[in-house]
Amino acid sequence: MRHSVPAVALLLALAGPAAAAPAPPPPWQYAPSAPPAWSPSAVPQWPSPGPGNGAPARPGPGSRPRERGGFRGALIELLNRERHNAGCPAVHGRRALDRAAQDHSAFMAHAQRLSHTGRAGSDPGRRITRAGYRFGRAGEEIVAGPRTPGGVVRAWMGSPPHRRSLLTCAFRDAGVGRSEGARGPWWTLLLAVPR
Repeated sequence: MRHSVPAVALLLALAGPAAAAPAPPPPWQYAPSAPPAWSPSAVPQWPSPGPGNGAPARPGPGSRPRERGGFRGALIELLNRERHNAGCPAVHGRRALDRAAQDHSAFMAHAQRLSHTGRAGSDPGRRITRAGYRFGRAGEEIVAGPRTPGGVVRAWMGSPPHRRSLLTCAFRDAGVGRSEGARGPWWTLLLAVPR
């Protein structure tokens, strides 16, 4: 049976009738001026996608997200509407960030675990770098459950720490991943500014 409430940054584990949903941890963010929010791992890395940032996918005008670009284009367009309302510049899709986000979504769906820690103990910064994107600042948002890009953006915007991360005006680029699976779909959004 599918749960109707999405899990934002943490899967809801029901321990009994009196169980309450734990507060989601803050989204992952890293900037060189601040210490990283992760610990490096000595575990060997899994193969990663090839290098290259690719060309930006620019959101188009109109009152509804375009179908062209699929869920990635729709999610970025909805995110950019929220950023515009907050006075932030639009973010543009980058293929390298899409590859890193898709790989992490597939990993979470396979592991059935919503976490910023990925394959072989990787963190978002490592995944972004392995995909060939050189970042100065980066953030990652994850969620499991919403079926549509609109549901994903609503879930994140409804969580104050995730909302702050999405509306960080410094970010310029984005990548989106989505993978089907039990308790899914599993979504990853990477936000970054190049170095």
